[in-house]
Amino acid sequence: MKPNLVLLCGLIFANAFWHGEIQSDSAAQTIERYRRQGDVFLSRVRPGIYDATSDSDKIIEDKIVYRVTPVPGVNGFAYVRDGQRYIDIPAGMIEIIDWVGTNGAITTAKGKQLCGAEYVQYLGDTIADNTALFYSNLKLREATSPYQFYYSHATECPQVAPDEVNAQGQMNDLRQIMTSVMLQLVLAHEIGHHVHNDVFSNVSWCEQQHRESRADQYSYNVLERMGNPPSVGINLMLIFATVEGFSADDANKNHPAALKRMLAMLETTQEVYRTNPALREGLQSTGNAKQLFDTIDGMETTIRTEVASAKRADPSSVCSE
Repeated sequence: MKPNLVLLCGLIFANAFWHGEIQSDSAAQTIERYRRQGDVFLSRVRPGIYDATSDSDKIIEDKIVYRVTPVPGVNGFAYVRDGQRYIDIPAGMIEIIDWVGTNGAITTAKGKQLCGAEYVQYLGDTIADNTALFYSNLKLREATSPYQFYYSHATECPQVAPDEVNAQGQMNDLRQIMTSVMLQLVLAHEIGHHVHNDVFSNVSWCEQQHRESRADQYSYNVLERMGNPPSVGINLMLIFATVEGFSADDANKNHPAALKRMLAMLETTQEVYRTNPALREGLQSTGNAKQLFDTIDGMETTIRTEVASAKRADPSSVCSE
């Protein structure tokens, strides 16, 4: 199931939305570089998110301090400290967004979606392995950039130099789009926590899952108001699904399984296209509408099967809807 699901995600992005360089830095240098790059990313995407929020939400958003923190984690945080609202985005997440966006842009432009799927799988597996190694106080695996991965998989992957991607053109435009929408998804999710006043409170894991789902839905609504179907952020969610081994088992976890979050993203995308004439007409103008919806239907069927299997395995551990 894994490779097919990863490949389908790449197709969803390519069909729905068609209108990092090799370094030898130390780990500390890399983190600092992506912290600085994160500040640039934030300045690029925040105005669009702000414009897409309601007047009442703008009052809250105006009070949020955004920070890119120099740590290698991949989870954003919304919290309040001494009356001040914060959103922290780790430099590690900026790095992942940059690599996933770069990979998606190159493999989409070059028609090498299978290579793109393999890289996403590799990246998710590396994050999962490093999580386990970290908690065991063992040395972490070094993840490689898309360019390095392509070089070591020359048969199925394009051989593209960073300068070619950085030049103004299709690949650079796609990378800008992909990285922007993934960061928009992350930021809007964290803003949703502030809007609903549910940041870091002591609640049950089941209630926290509901809160995370609500923040997800808030982010999907923001993306739609920005003119994007929620599925444009699916490659980032796919990384989390890969880290979790494509399992829908999320008992006693603060976040719903990434597969469930992906399913909600796809269902919302279907609804958006049904109810938003502008997005529907934009998709139809590409001539890819049927392929997109066939792909979404296939993914929804696959994910629902996995979710149903997890529920049957232990019904008592499933958070009530």
